[in-house]
Amino acid sequence: MSSRPALAVTFALALSACRGAEYSVGPQFGPLSVEGGMTWTDFQSPPSNPPDPGENTVEDFGVADDDAFSGGLRYDARAPVYHYMLSLQGAAWSGEGVLSHDFDQIEAGAAVETDVALFVVRNYFTFDVVPAEAVEVGIGVALDAALVGATVDEQGPNFNLVEEDVELLTVVGAPLLAARVAMHLGPLDLEAFGGVTDMTIFDTDVQMLELDASARLRFAGKRGNPSGLVIVGLRRNDFTLDYEDDEDEVEVDLTFSGPYVGVQFGW
Repeated sequence: MSSRPALAVTFALALSACRGAEYSVGPQFGPLSVEGGMTWTDFQSPPSNPPDPGENTVEDFGVADDDAFSGGLRYDARAPVYHYMLSLQGAAWSGEGVLSHDFDQIEAGAAVETDVALFVVRNYFTFDVVPAEAVEVGIGVALDAALVGATVDEQGPNFNLVEEDVELLTVVGAPLLAARVAMHLGPLDLEAFGGVTDMTIFDTDVQMLELDASARLRFAGKRGNPSGLVIVGLRRNDFTLDYEDDEDEVEVDLTFSGPYVGVQFGW
């Protein structure tokens, strides 16, 4: 049986989906706060000095009050039956604090200087199950790659001598179940999307929850043609990573959230 009719139908469906597609790309900026904490339990401590396990919060690390400047880029492809979104986002925090619990070789009560960095790449692909003209509801999958890094330096009595240095670098890629809801009101687009996962990847327990809600206003041009858009929104990313590092147990439980604004060029 010839496969030419099936290929022809597939090509026709793909062509019809792309014919009404709209594309947009542009930068996004905004403050990003961090909440939660990190745990690093050193099980190799001598019996005479057992570890004091527990979570050190972002307040203990001294980065809770430092809203980072977050910058990134977003690309969207919207068609009558699907939506694809690619997002790049990065931010960094720094501060000084006092630990409530041991953190690897740094003992509880130590004064520390902390640097935290985040870089996330998001890929969302959803199919519309309600492809109406004014309202869209889609479900699909997402693939995220996240880098969470931290450097914790124990400070000496005069706060200029590094007694201990602990570096944490976690890179994880994970698939998520994704959903998207959008509403079109003339030149105004309202949109919300999110993703969730809970799985083990290469001996790392990964839990991730993402939420993003935004409004886009088209101030020049029209849909499907060269146009200018402004976007404002709110985002939240929850990361919980649990893994072992040289027989030590490490847990990262952080939430990043904040508003953003941006401009996009559409066509």
